[in-house]
Amino acid sequence: MKEQFWLFTPWVSFHQEENTMLNKYVLALLVFSAIGCATGSAIAQNSPDDHRQTSTSQSSAAIISSVTQSSPGRYRIIGSVVDRNNTLACGLALASGRCVFSCGPGSPRCEGGSDNLSFGGFDLSDLPTEKDGTIIVQTFVQGNMPGLQVINPGGGSGQARWTAYTSTCCSSSSTIYSVTVDGVTKTSVSTRCDDSTPTTQESFAITSAGLKNFTASTSSACSETSVSGTVEFSANSCYRFNRVIENGGPVTHLESVSCPSSTNTHTLRQADSITLITVLPESQTGNSSSSTAQEQPKIQP
Repeated sequence: MKEQFWLFTPWVSFHQEENTMLNKYVLALLVFSAIGCATGSAIAQNSPDDHRQTSTSQSSAAIISSVTQSSPGRYRIIGSVVDRNNTLACGLALASGRCVFSCGPGSPRCEGGSDNLSFGGFDLSDLPTEKDGTIIVQTFVQGNMPGLQVINPGGGSGQARWTAYTSTCCSSSSTIYSVTVDGVTKTSVSTRCDDSTPTTQESFAITSAGLKNFTASTSSACSETSVSGTVEFSANSCYRFNRVIENGGPVTHLESVSCPSSTNTHTLRQADSITLITVLPESQTGNSSSSTAQEQPKIQP
């Protein structure tokens, strides 16, 4: 939705009697934000089919951790505000008429109330989409140009989605498998091999298409391994980093999977929805109490 200047008026009025120095900072940032909103809305209005990140090297940006559907046509976006140096920042995150400051616990929301996220974090919920199905996320950090990103909750229009999953288990402990792409980390946890608890898979993350640097690490009583490198994501596609046992040892498979209807979809088990793209060998990174031979494929219930 296109943000209007009056969006900020109630919040400023409500806080008029609070600390004067804080008010001056907040008011200056909100005025700057309003100017940025007008610019961002003009871009979106003039180019409704141009799904891109307009942030430059001098702009703030949003690192999107997850986009989930909260109700039909409404979404929740969780992420972090970073400055032009890609450092977590105190600023403002704005989308679909809702906004929140990213300055740590107690940060105010523009619609009233406060948030208790850690420094740099934001959580915006009940967000409607633009007419073309996208959501415009804008960020404002003092000393930086405004940032603007256009995301598609369905993962289409030039974007890719990915998640992580471990198909392995350890005989004596849980296995924690984490993958990081573009500053976003997804983690999958499997219990001991004799435990029938299903392995966890987090919701899909959204990122731009193209070459991506990634790091993956695994920790369990059986082994500690890691792998890093570069992979390529295609537009309008979905991917899964899947840790498996191959030739007696663990490797990471990058798989192309059928895109779910929502980023909130979890474990994919259908064989016909998975295509292996590449095998990424893992390296031992630490001491373990047992040998990797005790790692096995996890049998899911």
